[in-house]
Amino acid sequence: MGDKNWRKNTLHTEGRIQTLALFNSPGMHGSRSIKVGVCIKVAHGALSDCELDTAEMQEDLLGTSGLILVLPPRVRSEDVAEDDAYWLSAFLQLKQLLQAKPFRPSVPLVVLVPGQEEEATEKEVEEGLMLQDLISAQLISDYTIVELPGSINDLQGTRRISKAVGWLVSQYPSSLELCSQTLQEYVEDGIVCEFGTRFYRDWKERRKLPLLTSTSMD
Repeated sequence: MGDKNWRKNTLHTEGRIQTLALFNSPGMHGSRSIKVGVCIKVAHGALSDCELDTAEMQEDLLGTSGLILVLPPRVRSEDVAEDDAYWLSAFLQLKQLLQAKPFRPSVPLVVLVPGQEEEATEKEVEEGLMLQDLISAQLISDYTIVELPGSINDLQGTRRISKAVGWLVSQYPSSLELCSQTLQEYVEDGIVCEFGTRFYRDWKERRKLPLLTSTSMD
């Protein structure tokens, strides 16, 4: 469901983040009737610095709850440099999307690997995209790697993508809890966080060394 002209418009805006589909449907949450809103955005290729700045400024990826990265077809080569360039390019695209979205919450990631004669192993994808490092840095919450058949007419591909989307829904990040404070509480917490904690940590370290000195002024 979406604008049928999106593909024609995208041809001249490669690299930009485009809205692919925007719709909502009724649903149930327990005994309560709700509306589920869905927004799907797509980016093809790496973003330029200007496009990345625009995406961050316009908050194009605000509210992101999941990411799908489709790896480009890969030509096996004995040249190590070409292999490194392939993974570096894919990692750059993924890192840009993670940079353009809000840092919190971290979201789940699906990596789609297109079918070819010599398919990339799961370990290759994990190492090439440094997925474990992204989890450690809390940039993604979890990931799954899905191999797609070589033909787009193979229904197995549809089943695998449907299963991957279902997995994304099951890993949907919890909504951030809202809280309220009085102006005085907000200012006091800010002072403690930005000044008090750092001051007493430094004071404690100086006492251990010891570096504290007492001076008197007349």
